[in-house]
Amino acid sequence: MRWRSTTPGAAPATTDLLAGRINFTMNDPVVSAPFIKSGQLRVLGVTSKQRLSMLPDVAPLAEQRLPDYDYASWSAMFAPAGLPPDIARKLHQIFARVMADTAIQKFAKSARIIPLASTPEGAPCVCPRPDQTLGSMGQGIRFDAELTAASQRLRPSF
Repeated sequence: MRWRSTTPGAAPATTDLLAGRINFTMNDPVVSAPFIKSGQLRVLGVTSKQRLSMLPDVAPLAEQRLPDYDYASWSAMFAPAGLPPDIARKLHQIFARVMADTAIQKFAKSARIIPLASTPEGAPCVCPRPDQTLGSMGQGIRFDAELTAASQRLRPSF
């Protein structure tokens, strides 16, 4: 089973998957969507606990064999260490208003983004160390000959 836990981005990971240099990847569904639609890639599951509107028939891993699995890509707004708390609160208030805006919600839905906002105090809770999240992923999955054979059948031929 060939898989790299880090790549320089979603596009190179997709290229490596399509070229057969890796057997699977965890990728952004927006990047993979054209290849899913063309039949070049098959989705095995989504990593968020909720189904994605763009892939409504694809079960989350939590509905499959990993009931506690919940990982979604995220973005955050960062500031220098030592930022005064009153400025951090003000930035958070502005960010929360922007995230609640109807136009932003509409954009997020069209971009297949699930908008969630946290507080500055809660941010460390949503910033897991990748080695902890991805390293524990394999504990609930059997990487065996059957999965390897299945990945060979899914590899596109050009």
